[in-house]
Amino acid sequence: MIWRHNEEGVRNQFYGDTYVSYFRSIVNDNPTTSNVFTNISIDGTSPWNVVLTTENELTPVTSFVKKEDTFYSDIPRTEIQGGTSHVKTMGVVKSITNASTSTRFRIEVEFESPLGYTFNTGPTTDLFLSLDGSLVPVKDSAFGVGGTPEGMTRLSLVDVNGSIATFESNEGSFVSYASSNFAILISTLINKPVFLRSVPRFFGDPLRGKYLKVEAIKTPSEDELVSINISGTPSNLDSSM
Repeated sequence: MIWRHNEEGVRNQFYGDTYVSYFRSIVNDNPTTSNVFTNISIDGTSPWNVVLTTENELTPVTSFVKKEDTFYSDIPRTEIQGGTSHVKTMGVVKSITNASTSTRFRIEVEFESPLGYTFNTGPTTDLFLSLDGSLVPVKDSAFGVGGTPEGMTRLSLVDVNGSIATFESNEGSFVSYASSNFAILISTLINKPVFLRSVPRFFGDPLRGKYLKVEAIKTPSEDELVSINISGTPSNLDSSM
């Protein structure tokens, strides 16, 4: 039996099976130059879902803004955990005060020295300590994995002197904990350095490298794609400069 393509006018259907539209391309204008990739734009009738990859980093781009018939987006930061821009050292813990209320778990952490710079606050942050060279969530060390109030160690406030930071859970997620939990928390943190980790997609390393792999995918449609354009600047760490 001979299969007649385009007979039914159904796009992306071959031998009775429907496939998504997909292609992969490499951005490599100057293979000796390292670039920081910052923006992406799509010329066509609709945006595509895009995954951008360098030698060591990866990030998806799924949200675009339409301006003058072109779809634009900043390139999000890398989501690969090897990056370090989203992790900052806060300092060595001097003391911890339990300042919880009836509806919210809250601790106030005093540091041996004032914090040296501004930190992100809110639900995109979490407190970590270093155990055997690996970063471990503080909440897991005191309450066990999965046994902590939601958002327990997000940073909410740093006092004007930069010496005391307040960490708290979401409103309404407080439950009663044994005093031993707080004793474990205190013994775990006192005289130890702690680190604030932010969500890497917003605060991680930017995509950089000598090339960029672009993978685009879209469900079958009659939309037209003209071009996908990538903007970037030479990296300050570029070895060819």
